[in-house]
Amino acid sequence: MPAFNIKLASGTAKVGPGGFWTDAAAVKAAGVTEVDVEIWIDVDMDTIEKTNGDVIYICRSGSAIFDPLEWRTGEFGLIYTDNVFSAEINRILKEAGYDTEFAYSEQGRQSAHYVDFDIDIDFAYEQGRHAAMGQHDRFLAVDRRY
Repeated sequence: MPAFNIKLASGTAKVGPGGFWTDAAAVKAAGVTEVDVEIWIDVDMDTIEKTNGDVIYICRSGSAIFDPLEWRTGEFGLIYTDNVFSAEINRILKEAGYDTEFAYSEQGRQSAHYVDFDIDIDFAYEQGRHAAMGQHDRFLAVDRRY
C-alpha cells in the first residue's frame, strides 16, 4: 500500500512544561519555553474494489517534529500531554488555514524527536485527496520520514 507524508505547517510552539512525562525542573533550569516544529500527517493510499474504483486515504497520524537539540528528550522527558504544547500545535494549524484539531495519541506512539497525534479522518482524506491530485505542494511520496 503506497504511503505519503504531507507537511501542513511549521512554526514555534510554546511548551508548558506540564506534561506527565516531562521533567519540569530540568526544562526550567535549561530555560526552554518553546520549540520549532514542523507539522505533518501520514496517509496510506489504497484503491478499494468497487465499480467506481474509489481511492481511499487512511490516515495513520499527525506529528509535530522538533529538533532534538532544542528539546532534549533524554534530559527533559516527553512533551506528550503538555496542554500548552497541544494548544500551540492547534494554533499553528489554524494560522495555516486548517480547520481541524490534533489530539495526543497514545503514549507508546511518542518519540524522542516528534510528538504523535490522532487526527480527524475526514481531514486526512481531504488532504490526501489534494496531494494525490497534485493540489498539495508539500508532500513527500515516501514510505517513512523518520
